[in-house]
Amino acid sequence: KRKATRFRLLETVKAYAEDRLVDTNEAETVRARHLAHFHSLAMTEGRKVFGSFDVGLRLRHDCPNITTAFEWAAGHDSWIVAGELLTGSNAAYILDARLPEVTTALRRAAAHVAALDADLHGCITAQLFTFHQLLTDVASAIAAGRELTRSPLGCFRSVGWTGTAWFAAYGAPEHVDGLLARSDHERSDATSPDQVRSDAETVAAIMPLIVHSLVASLSGDFGRSGALSHRAAADLRDGTFNVMVVSAAMSEVMLGLPDAALVTAAQLDEFDFPNMDGTEVRALAHLALGDTETAMPFIQRLAKRAATGVYGAESNDAMLLLAALAHHDGDDIAARDYLRVAGIGRQPGTIAFGRHLARQLGIIDEYLADVASLDEPGNPHGGMGATRSMIALRAELTRRGWA
Repeated sequence: KRKATRFRLLETVKAYAEDRLVDTNEAETVRARHLAHFHSLAMTEGRKVFGSFDVGLRLRHDCPNITTAFEWAAGHDSWIVAGELLTGSNAAYILDARLPEVTTALRRAAAHVAALDADLHGCITAQLFTFHQLLTDVASAIAAGRELTRSPLGCFRSVGWTGTAWFAAYGAPEHVDGLLARSDHERSDATSPDQVRSDAETVAAIMPLIVHSLVASLSGDFGRSGALSHRAAADLRDGTFNVMVVSAAMSEVMLGLPDAALVTAAQLDEFDFPNMDGTEVRALAHLALGDTETAMPFIQRLAKRAATGVYGAESNDAMLLLAALAHHDGDDIAARDYLRVAGIGRQPGTIAFGRHLARQLGIIDEYLADVASLDEPGNPHGGMGATRSMIALRAELTRRGWA
């Protein structure tokens, strides 16, 4: 991967330059040009429902500039430009590990854009739906999905109903087909040559693949889930890309194809993700190959990263890896203990693997009952068991000398 050279000003020099701009009455002009420059870069591909990783790769080191430009636009009530700036550049914040920052800014923009531009509001809300999931803030993600179902534009209502079907897949799969039918109905009514709506229609057409992939993986149909995940990852090079690549690779692990899983996971290397980077599936693939020595650094890396609490509910996946390691080593008693405190997994691939491992350990009924009973009031990851898994993980790190 080619590394770009970046130059920075000393803070004292930067402060002096800003003061000089104010003294010469040029600050407003320069700020406007700064905003126009980054707005132009962010909108290289026009409005996109989930943004673009290609744009994000170009801007990943410019998040401070984009945030500054956003604040200037917001301070001048230029909310359409401010919203487009964020939606176009959002992948940069994913790649630079700044999800909470951009999510907060998007929520501010959504409140102002709602009455001004339905297309842009739909894009912002769809991104909030995705980002809240990446942050494992389930309640906020569900709220964003419901907001989309009330959009004045059918294409975004379709996306919203598909999002609702996504969450139904976890606990009420019998409702998925009906929700997807409603999504399809909304999409069939959404016809427009407009670029934004056209992109939303494309996304709305692809998203059911993701839902069907999830349903298949949770039910144990890993061949179907892998194929659908591969299709979705190929079609959506955006904020869902790494999640679907991991889901596809995880399906291959569960199919007994660890070599294929490692090839699939290698797609993530182009982006150098700060998390959800395939660490978990690479660990499991190497365990499946019987290569514990190669798997261990991946397990340890995820465990240490998860213990920081920076990425919500990552401790669930770390405990899941420890359960898989114990099972691989023939210690199923420890594997069951680890799995029972692992919550439900942080992402679709690990959620499916948790069920898969529970079946192998002969505790699937107890595991599902335990997961269904999880409830953590006041915790944005409530219902995922993140607090319980974090306590267990930190104790395990100390015991192993990894802390």
